[in-house]
Amino acid sequence: MSVEDAEHVFTGDQSFNKTGSRYNSLGADAPFKTVYFSFPIEAAQDFTTLLSNSVDWLMGLGGPEGSISQATPQDGETVDLSSTDQLTFLFGGSVSDPDGDLIGYKVVLDGDLAMLDVPATDGISVSLSANEVTEMIGENQSLSGTWKVVASDGLESIESDTRALTVVTGVLSAMEEVLPKDFTLMGNYPNPFNPDTQIRIEIPVRADLTIVISDILGREINRLGNQVYSAGMHSFSWDGKHFSGNQAPSGIYFYEVIANDLTSGKNLYRAADKMVLMK
Repeated sequence: MSVEDAEHVFTGDQSFNKTGSRYNSLGADAPFKTVYFSFPIEAAQDFTTLLSNSVDWLMGLGGPEGSISQATPQDGETVDLSSTDQLTFLFGGSVSDPDGDLIGYKVVLDGDLAMLDVPATDGISVSLSANEVTEMIGENQSLSGTWKVVASDGLESIESDTRALTVVTGVLSAMEEVLPKDFTLMGNYPNPFNPDTQIRIEIPVRADLTIVISDILGREINRLGNQVYSAGMHSFSWDGKHFSGNQAPSGIYFYEVIANDLTSGKNLYRAADKMVLMK
C-alpha cells in the first residue's frame, strides 16, 4: 500500500483494490469505524501457494465437530413457571473445533416460543427467570413450540435434535383460566427483526381476526390469521415475505389488526403499529 493509498483510506474519499489489500470507501458518514489488521503468512514460492495459505489462515480448518446432547427440558415436557423460578436449558455432548476456536451455544426456539429471547453462552446451560419469561409472553399463558441447540465458531455450526416444549406462566385450568378484559395489541417481538417476528394480541371474546401487513407506501403485501380465534392471547408469525413467497426488502412495515364480530360482522377492534425488517 502506498502513502497515497493510505491517505485515501483515512480521508475516505476513494476506493481501491491492491494486491493483498482491499478498501471500499463509504465516505465520512459511514456508520462504523474502519479497522485495520495484519496477519502473518509464511513465505511462498508462488502466488497460488500464497493465496492458499492466506485462505487457510483466515478460514481455518473447519467448524465445530461432534454432537450436542440435550438434557433438560425433556422432549414434550411442560415447564410451569408458577412452581419454579426459572426456565433452564441444560445440554452437553462432545463438541470441539479443529482450529481451537471458542465454541458458542445458542438455544433456538420455534412456534409460539419463538418470542422468547434466550442469550447465547459458551457454557453448558442458559436460564431465563420466571419474570423475564412473563415479561416476554405475558401472564397466565401456555405456549408450545420446539427447541434445539446450535453450536458455532462464528463461521460454521452444528445443531442438536429438536424437542417439543410447553411453557406455562401462572396457573391455567379449564375452570379458572384468566381471560383478557379488553382488546390489546401487544406489539411485535423482536423489533427490529430478521428473519421473522411475532405479533401478539389479546382478545376478550371469540372474534374473526385478521392482520394486514403493508409496506411504507401503504400497499398490502401479506395477511395473517383471517379466521376465528377464541378469547385469550394469540401470537402470529411473519417471516418477512410477500403473498408470492418472495422475501421483502429491508425497511419499515406496518401491520393493522382487525377484529370483527362473528354474527354481525361489525368491527370490534382496530389497531396498527410498525415494525422494521433489518438484514
